[in-house]
Amino acid sequence: MTCTATAFEKVKPTKDIKNGYLFVTASHCVGEDDTQHERVQVVKTNFYITFDEAADKKFRPARLIAAGYQHRGDDFAIFEVDTDEIWPITPWEIML
Repeated sequence: MTCTATAFEKVKPTKDIKNGYLFVTASHCVGEDDTQHERVQVVKTNFYITFDEAADKKFRPARLIAAGYQHRGDDFAIFEVDTDEIWPITPWEIML
């Protein structure tokens, strides 16, 4: 697999997600900048989250919900994963 992702928030249940987490990684992991339209062109269509230290690898489907435009310095991508498992998170505090 190609990029590291970090769980940063537990998702509140919705009609589509029973229980889940948000993960952050880099935008360059999911696509390339379309400089003509100033947006990200997603290159891959299937994404998965797995844990490096797991003895038996389980690949959980991840849904891309946002990706930043790298030419503006926004090299981030956000994924949502639906799971009943309990995972540790690294909370973020954004300071402006």
